[in-house]
Amino acid sequence: MRACALFIRPLQGRDYSKPTCTVVRPAPGIRRSLSAYLDHFRLNSGAFDFALDRRGRWWFLERDPSGPWAWLEPEAGLPMVAAMADLLQRRAEA
Repeated sequence: MRACALFIRPLQGRDYSKPTCTVVRPAPGIRRSLSAYLDHFRLNSGAFDFALDRRGRWWFLERDPSGPWAWLEPEAGLPMVAAMADLLQRRAEA
């Protein structure tokens, strides 16, 4: 897992019209859990949704099977479209 784009939507007192985006590396336990999830269901990728509580604990909400993500490439500053294209190309060649 190269990186994770985390959307922070505070629960109260914020403008919800535009989520903020911060690039973070998930904790090793989160990364292992996501890898295990993808392996278990034989998936190549996933758009996972989490909530963060006030103590900084991550709470798994869902894996979004069709999560739109291309729009956030400029927000996160990550080569997400190229990474997905590489993944699809590797699958086609396998």
